Amino acid sequence: MEKFSVYLDSADALSGGSTPYRTVFNLGSVYNFAPQAEKYANEPYCYVKVSNFSIKYTATQANTDDISNILVSINSTLPNSATNVDNSDGVALNQTGIIASIPTGASNYSYSNVDYDNEMIKCANIFKGNLQIELLDQYGGIMSSELSSANPFCIMLCVYFEINKSIEY
Repeated sequence: MEKFSVYLDSADALSGGSTPYRTVFNLGSVYNFAPQAEKYANEPYCYVKVSNFSIKYTATQANTDDISNILVSINSTLPNSATNVDNSDGVALNQTGIIASIPTGASNYSYSNVDYDNEMIKCANIFKGNLQIELLDQYGGIMSSELSSANPFCIMLCVYFEINKSIEY
């Protein structure tokens, strides 16, 4: 696999700089400065891993807001991922955009692992245009009442592509 590292700061987002719970970044511009990425421009899928995440949001704030985990969700198709949803027929599974679950360290929750160890998630090629990142609470609700411009985040995404022998280099 070939790996690309992408560091994003919510304060520098294409849109959503003052609303860190919903930001948009232009990842299609990667081809302007990472020529190796161009050979994957037509690949339908890649793998994404959140290798680092920080936010100006303390465990004390998480306790007050009753937030156990921050879910990082993207507007990309994740063909091998699902989440439970409540619907009129009861609880069912639905496709999800969640690529990471970040424990907040809130003391009113117990954690199996206080460190987040997120794995690679297969998704549609995120280098094809704009990537929207949403920060959700543990129930999947957007954190619009908990986060504001006072809560910027930084995230390091590792983007992997399978090396395809049929691609001409």
